[in-house]
Parts: sequence; C-alpha cells; structure tokens
Amino acid sequence: MSGVCARRLRSSAIPSLVVAIGVSLVAEPRQGWSGLQPGWQDLETWSRRIESSSQSEVGLGLVLSGPSGTVSLAFAARTDAAVSSSPRRTLQVLTAVGPLMNPNVVRRPSLMFRAALGGGRQIVFDLSNQLVVDDPSPGAYVRSGIAPMSTDQFSQLLDADTIDATVLGSDVVFRPNQIDAMRRLAERLQLKKP
Repeated sequence: MSGVCARRLRSSAIPSLVVAIGVSLVAEPRQGWSGLQPGWQDLETWSRRIESSSQSEVGLGLVLSGPSGTVSLAFAARTDAAVSSSPRRTLQVLTAVGPLMNPNVVRRPSLMFRAALGGGRQIVFDLSNQLVVDDPSPGAYVRSGIAPMSTDQFSQLLDADTIDATVLGSDVVFRPNQIDAMRRLAERLQLKKP
C-alpha cells in the first residue's frame, strides 16, 4: 500500500515541477521563452486586468506587410491603477512571423525601427540585441520574439511621417492608419497629449 502511495505522490509531483519551471521561464524570458502565438487582428486594442494585482495590460496589435509576407507586432504596457500618474518607462514589443512565411528561411533575431521625420531627418532604433526569441540556437527557425522599448523611443516614432521596420529578418512598412493607432495608444498610456 505504501508503494502505491509513493508512486502516486511522485507522479503528482511531476506536473507541479513542470508548472514551476514554466512559470520561471515566463517570468525570466532571457533564460528561455516558449514563444508567442499572436491572437490579435490588425489595429486591435485591448485592456486586460492582470489577476491578483492592481495592474492592467494595455496593448495594440498590428499586422505588417512586406515583400516576404506578413508579421504580427504588438506594443503592450502595464498600467497601475493605484499610481496612474506615474510615468511608464518601457513597453514590450511582441513579434511573430505570419502563418504563410517560408519555414525554410533562416530568420535573424532582428528588430529595428526606422522613422522618417520632417525636414529629412531619420531616426533608427535597433532593439535586436534586446530581443529574446523562441529559439536562439544558430540556424533555428525563429517564429517569435519579445523586446523592451523605452517610452521615449516609442514617443519619437509617433512624430514620424513614415515608419518601416525589420522584424525577425523581414522588412515591413507601417501604414498611416497604423501610425495613427500608435498615437492613440500613447494617449491611452498618457505618453502623448491628445
């Protein structure tokens, strides 16, 4: 009887260990990240309460097109209802390749924004060295990634006439209505006055 109980105890401990490891991977993405399955449509916004906290996640999802297909990209930030006036310092940029992208292409873990401002000025933000991807091994098929972006960088993009980017090795262009949606997100996050 005690042997049966011991086997049950061991078998019930294994799922708990798997859950504990999974939680630590989510909490510390640099240690490993299982990837992202984007569930947003183009121009979709959301505001979700984070369970057991006073925080909410506010986000904007985009689907960007380029010569090699589409990529999904989202900007998301956490807000705290208790201290709504405190400035946010970072957003998360979530990226994923589209479902029709060629699986035989080796993707570089890249995330770079280029914005054309008035007067012929251009700004470039290369977040590639901060990008955590689902499979960092050499020659892997990278499908998704996540990187922090400062709210200052995000705000500078909002002054652009045009924005293009390199996302996971694919060159894409932001449409004017996508840039307008980014400006509305900044207003929701109180980064930019309406």
